[in-house]
Amino acid sequence: MNKNVALVVSFLAIGIASRFLMLPNFTALGAVALLGGMLLRKPIQALAITLVVLLLSDFLLNKLVYHVDGLFYEGAAYVYLPILGMTLFARLFKTFTISRYIGLSALYTVVFFLVSNFGVWQSGGMYPKTGAGLMACYVAALPYALNMFLGTLVFGVVIMGAYNLATQQRKLQFQRL
Repeated sequence: MNKNVALVVSFLAIGIASRFLMLPNFTALGAVALLGGMLLRKPIQALAITLVVLLLSDFLLNKLVYHVDGLFYEGAAYVYLPILGMTLFARLFKTFTISRYIGLSALYTVVFFLVSNFGVWQSGGMYPKTGAGLMACYVAALPYALNMFLGTLVFGVVIMGAYNLATQQRKLQFQRL
């Protein structure tokens, strides 16, 4: 199988399927964003594949699980922007190493955590619009951050394993395609 096709299929299949596990924030979205940014040659490819995984999985979840009309939800920009931003940030790293991926996964988790939960606080009615309300929102979201970090790590391995299996490589290869 063509290497680009194998990587894109791995991103799509695993990225979308992981959203249906229904474990809060334990998904492949971070892995798709970071690995796409690091491994796909063109920035537009990395952004497009990340955006397709986000849009398609949100659409399917809204239709099949939540029975909600429409694609976007209140605060969607606070979810999409940090993920797409980290996809572009990962482009700065031309070589893949395990330690670099772990570091980027931690940074991705922190950025997503701060931005998305700011969005929950700012656009929702769950927390008072005070500094204490923002802190309460962040504290309540801490378990989700751990899930996100672990999901990004686990699904990074799953995606790269699927890619290597599809291309029938005997050893893991991490290079920009």
